[in-house]
Amino acid sequence: ADTFSELTKKLEPATKSSIISWIHTNLTINENTNVRILLWGYRETISGPELLFLDQLANNTPNNGQYTINLAKYRNCDSKNVSDIKFGLLQINLTEPILIGGTDTKITLVIWSRSIPLRWKPKQIKVVICDKDANSTCLYNRGANHCVRTGSPTLGGSEQQCCYDRNGFLMLSNDQRLGSSPHRSHDLGYPP
Repeated sequence: ADTFSELTKKLEPATKSSIISWIHTNLTINENTNVRILLWGYRETISGPELLFLDQLANNTPNNGQYTINLAKYRNCDSKNVSDIKFGLLQINLTEPILIGGTDTKITLVIWSRSIPLRWKPKQIKVVICDKDANSTCLYNRGANHCVRTGSPTLGGSEQQCCYDRNGFLMLSNDQRLGSSPHRSHDLGYPP
């Protein structure tokens, strides 16, 4: 298996911990080295795509190919500034750079995960769906006057969000980044 398929992480609301695993020899064969594990988030804004540092999950932890995250530490974190980030990446790198054989050059090796879904607890985030009658300020869909989401998930567990501008026209994602959008998962989950 390659490094990225071995690197796993789940942030399920009901779980107390989650295990991250990776092939430790892809960083170095020296078993006495330590690693740092960082969480990055990805979002698209009007100015363009953004890769945003979210948190350091571990520092100076042994490079043994496994780390357990205590999710209780993140239960009450303030996530309102990152609530629009739906997926992210894990970065695992050596804590100390290593010397390249016989030179003074130091490098820090890095492993990146595949994209991972990030779930923010609804209690921590107030989800604002724009409403032309009650709340026409759309924080997450600039330019929208009204947004609606599918009420129940599709058979595949996905949903669709449609946003309309102040003239009542459908905002297409082909025309702008913050228009209507498909979502891979519905807030209510997958139908039984």
